[in-house]
Amino acid sequence: MKSVLALIHGGKSFVHQIVTACRELDMPLSIASSAINDQAKIDEIASLSTAVYVGSAFDLSTAELKVLIEAQKLIGNEIIAVISVWENYRPIMSELNLWLGCPDLTPAQVAALRDKFNMRQTLRNGNLSHVNSQLLTKELFDQLKQSDKPSFVKPRQGIASFGAFTLNDEIQWSDVTELVASIQEDATYSSSFTKDVDLIVEDFIGGTEYCLEMIVYQGHAYVVVVHEKVEIESISRLTTLENVSATPPVSLNSQQVQELSYWVKDVFRLFDIEYGCFHVEAKLDTTGWEIIEINPRVGGAYINESVEHVTDYSLLNLWLRILTATNDSAGSITALLRQLEVTNGPRDKGSFFRVFYAEPGRTIRSLDFRNVLTHIHSKVLMTPGTHIPNSDRELYVAQGLWPWSGDIENPAELFASVSASAEELEVVYE
Repeated sequence: MKSVLALIHGGKSFVHQIVTACRELDMPLSIASSAINDQAKIDEIASLSTAVYVGSAFDLSTAELKVLIEAQKLIGNEIIAVISVWENYRPIMSELNLWLGCPDLTPAQVAALRDKFNMRQTLRNGNLSHVNSQLLTKELFDQLKQSDKPSFVKPRQGIASFGAFTLNDEIQWSDVTELVASIQEDATYSSSFTKDVDLIVEDFIGGTEYCLEMIVYQGHAYVVVVHEKVEIESISRLTTLENVSATPPVSLNSQQVQELSYWVKDVFRLFDIEYGCFHVEAKLDTTGWEIIEINPRVGGAYINESVEHVTDYSLLNLWLRILTATNDSAGSITALLRQLEVTNGPRDKGSFFRVFYAEPGRTIRSLDFRNVLTHIHSKVLMTPGTHIPNSDRELYVAQGLWPWSGDIENPAELFASVSASAEELEVVYE
């Protein structure tokens, strides 16, 4: 028997979505998770998979997973590919796939993309970015505070919009040092950052922000879906949150979508990328397109499901296809990806998703997801009695995915639904 191994964190990390995608492809699934304290969760995962392994440490390691893979092979379960959407495990996934001979990014490429400072230097050297990026120091911070030029600060390597903010007059250096300390102390995400939590500061990139959901196969980059971030807010001075994203993007015409596709293909050629699934964040300003981030994984929230709604194929389904491809299936995979390219013209349906964020430092008394709007998916992620960490990062309390016609000539339809969706969740705090 041949199977795929999913690496998950603490019994979570898109387990059900990966299970669904494997079942669609008739591919047996093995699961490895870092430590889980809930036996019911372990039993649930075991019921969904061919084989399950739960480690004893907070994070999985490459060494223990190699032992697991070799042990499974001895009992007739040959693991041929590894997949993970948990960013911390992306380097491990890459290393294991290289060991197994599975088509994927190299560990060096994963590291290069996750390092936002080096990524920007590569883009600038390749004439694909005009944005200046510097490591943030106290001296540089003081200089920028005296400057009229807008700047944006973010961790050199990070996750969950933790510590990503526009520098303004109110922010002091003490705020920055406290932010770094809070990242280092965060029980959930501290291991997603470099040990010293280096921050970088870049020229502020104006314009509307978009997310490109991409698959790269045999050196060809395919933009499958473009989401437009139609609602963004800050609930604190040190975090920028993305509330609502929609596809198709209402602010781009067909020519701009074509130009976006050509441009991002040049970006991927610059990094010499052959395989992978990517969540790319980019902005279009007066000077052209600029990369914000290149994430070598599926995007969060309901991006996977949104792509499935508008294309009939989830990103995880497509990613698994290329991870488990054979010589016989290569032609059909290429044909499918060409068919799904966003440049092939307008689709007959659209979708948008909203993430509801909790208020830092509060305790939830009650919450109710009303489901007044007809939704595709919805999920409540916290319960009454939950105390919210006092943290400058994404604090998901619920999320929902809704359909819309996709008629970009009538954006009022979308924005009316987006406005109504804001009332879907009622949270009362103590």
